[in-house]
Amino acid sequence: MIPYTVYKVFHLTGLFMVILGLGGLMLARLAGASLEKPIRRRAAITHGVGLLIVLIGGFGMLGGMSPMPLWVIGKLLVWLFLGAEMALILRKSEWVGKLWWLTILAAGFAAYLVVYKPGG
Repeated sequence: MIPYTVYKVFHLTGLFMVILGLGGLMLARLAGASLEKPIRRRAAITHGVGLLIVLIGGFGMLGGMSPMPLWVIGKLLVWLFLGAEMALILRKSEWVGKLWWLTILAAGFAAYLVVYKPGG
């Protein structure tokens, strides 16, 4: 059995990877840089692998909790938003300034859900 703390480290590491991938692309977009294939690929791989690690770590920490609490559903919605954000950054460069702040709000909301566990 894998200890809870290992899942927690996985979860947080994945989150850092997701934010790093998104933030890197957002800063490049805001600076007006062209997003050449190697840059996009590195950011996309970091983001995608991070999303997977977040999911594995999160469900590992839940340990098969059933039924799924409301706060977990909220975190899954944040995960979906952060996952879709890469496509928005690449396709809607005019939204990047707003997405920057929405990313911070989404991460803060996820932290709120973990700390206070509303509805569960």
